[in-house]
Amino acid sequence: MSAFTDHPYCSSRLSGEGQIRLLKVQPEAGGSREIKCTLDTVHLDDSPSYVALSYTWGPPTAEMADAEAASQSTYTITCNQGVIQITRNLNDFLQMVRREPELHSRRFWVDAVCINQQDATERSSQVGFMASIYRSADFVIAWLGKEDINTEESFTLIRTLATLCEDCLAQIMPKNRAYEPFENVLGQMANDRAWNALRQFWRRSYFKRAWTIQEVALAKKVMVKCGGHLLDWDHIVKVSLFLTVTPWTRFLNLGVRDPTDREYSNHAQPLYLDANGKSAVPGSSHSLLYALIRARRFECSDPRDKVYALLGLGEGHVNEKPRLQPLYGGRSVVDAYISTAIQILEDTNDLLLLAHAEGKDFQSFEGLPSWTPDWSCSKGLGLGIVGYGRFAAARNLPRSLKIDEPNKSLVLRGMLLDRIVQIGESKAEALTLRKHAYFPGWVSILSSLPMVYHTGQPRNEVFWRTLITDTAARIPHPARHPAAGEYKNAFRDWLARIILLWMDEPPSTETRYFLDALQRLAASDGVGLPVSATGKLDLALASGSLPGYSVDLPGSRNSPDADDYDAILNHSAQTRLLRTSANYLGIATTSIKVGDLIWIVSGSRVPLIFRKASPRNEYYLVGGAYIHGFMQGEALAPYPELLDIKVV
Repeated sequence: MSAFTDHPYCSSRLSGEGQIRLLKVQPEAGGSREIKCTLDTVHLDDSPSYVALSYTWGPPTAEMADAEAASQSTYTITCNQGVIQITRNLNDFLQMVRREPELHSRRFWVDAVCINQQDATERSSQVGFMASIYRSADFVIAWLGKEDINTEESFTLIRTLATLCEDCLAQIMPKNRAYEPFENVLGQMANDRAWNALRQFWRRSYFKRAWTIQEVALAKKVMVKCGGHLLDWDHIVKVSLFLTVTPWTRFLNLGVRDPTDREYSNHAQPLYLDANGKSAVPGSSHSLLYALIRARRFECSDPRDKVYALLGLGEGHVNEKPRLQPLYGGRSVVDAYISTAIQILEDTNDLLLLAHAEGKDFQSFEGLPSWTPDWSCSKGLGLGIVGYGRFAAARNLPRSLKIDEPNKSLVLRGMLLDRIVQIGESKAEALTLRKHAYFPGWVSILSSLPMVYHTGQPRNEVFWRTLITDTAARIPHPARHPAAGEYKNAFRDWLARIILLWMDEPPSTETRYFLDALQRLAASDGVGLPVSATGKLDLALASGSLPGYSVDLPGSRNSPDADDYDAILNHSAQTRLLRTSANYLGIATTSIKVGDLIWIVSGSRVPLIFRKASPRNEYYLVGGAYIHGFMQGEALAPYPELLDIKVV
């Protein structure tokens, strides 16, 4: 946090909504590094000309954070005859402004300086109309921090990728890095050094900052600056899309197990930022909820800002709603999250919010009811889908909802589908960035299913479809449900790759049982693996080139393969496989336990999982689920018998 004296703000008091302060930086003179500025008060109704800054208060990279912690340096600027203490990253930006004539001639809006951070009332007021501040700016500078040894090459590679056609992009998948087309398409950017630089670029902390969401989404224009290097924001978004929906998403995180790890790549974040900008429709009842869902992996120092930083995306919708007004002095994190959840439930006509409450395992604050998402959790939770628009588990049954705000409870209506009797590993446990995927729980569940599922599909088909919520997407196509049948072959290749990797392991009771079970499953249900007369997988298969893999099955260049299936599979890592007493197969939050109940709930697009909370017929909400064969209202008779369920 920045520290202030009172003096800089005495001569520039803010007296009402619409008033802001603008910062003017004096140019560099005489070799001095002292930053001198002035603050002037203006009104947005007068259409002032200024540039808004989007940046992270803290260090822009993990390495710079280590160096800053070691140096314990402090930075100050002189402003309106007073002194303001600022962070190093902001100091670096202002030093750059002093040196560049086209910048030091402009006025800037910078939150840490233009808002008196010591005044809680002013802070709440300014945050309340920050969307207008960024929307009214001439343009926004996205400051990524000082350049480092990776900046120039990463920027060049991003520009190259952003200008490639779809056919060219299809030729530069990770598995092709050792082949001629890869080098022909990328030229000097085909080397490992450039891709490693790109990996480091996405680890900059700017891409995790929650306030970035509305700052970028509402801007007329965004200029990306990293030291002296400049980049088009649209190029960043295009590359983010390419990397997120292709096997590159796994390559960029090789060796990193946890999304909260500082080495985790944030390459998907610009894609979420762009989606929020496109869905920010004033007056839309779902704008805020969609933004909150997409903002899961973003971070902020004050947990309340996970909500407050997004309010501007639905500015016309949140005005005059006390529950959504930013309050720092008089509202706790728990109160802010509960108020937000209730407001969303009141403003919408479905139960989409409840599908994104992922159980007590992902709640950090005491006092949150189970139906209120803890937005401070920075993991990508649930099924990895924002609106669940492709599903209609409750068909067209209208929502039935009673909100008991004083007792923090809800009453819903629905029907009990079944009870969970078996759970398997989470995707993160089974697959995330491990050379030898190991999932005996999945194999056990699959072995317990009948050969033919109740839908008439073979169990292996139900298995591969369930693991990816029966949804798949490849550039340039949007997500498709149900997934194309050709993904059966992609699953076959993926499973064969795992079997071959385990064949090299020293024999043990555990690994041999796992391998034998995998091979039996691979040979069943017409999966089509190349199995010899002895039941062993044919070892005459080509080796792949992606680090961490040692095999790859041949296939058509234009058809999905093991890498494509693997990329989709890893999209929702915080889920685990489940089987019910009636042998239904599904996937849901990692918070589930044996004995949890699956309900079809009026107004919910996906089944919801509940756990008994008390003898008084009260339940905890555990989360949303994908249950194969029940996502389009198949569980509902013409006149289903619905029961009330109280959720606490």
